Amino acid sequence: MPILVQLITESGEQVAAVNDVDGFISRCASEPRKWRLLKYVDPYGDTYFNRLQILDFLADWEAAETLVRSPEGETLWVEVGRLARRWREEVHLYLKFSLTDRAEERGLGQCSGMTPSGRDSEAMSR
Repeated sequence: MPILVQLITESGEQVAAVNDVDGFISRCASEPRKWRLLKYVDPYGDTYFNRLQILDFLADWEAAETLVRSPEGETLWVEVGRLARRWREEVHLYLKFSLTDRAEERGLGQCSGMTPSGRDSEAMSR
């Protein structure tokens, strides 16, 4: 099942998102490695990470690059990295991982709400 990775506000509003249609995150989480946080991504429910966990998440995510095996996996790795860097730079944001089989119905393709530079497309239009 695909996992939707969202950058959300305290009120739960989605700021940006990327859909893991290839199952890369689940594969990473199930790898027999000493992950700090990736091992806690629940493949059957929601997982939230807060600002205090950002450095551990980024360390895991950098290490996960060695597991990229496809262009889709590489794109996901880059996009989630952008979400995580934005999460690190701004306050009151959370990184949410949730199981979804309806990402396309929600209007989400590979990435939603972000420009190639990693900036929120809505914020840039203001």
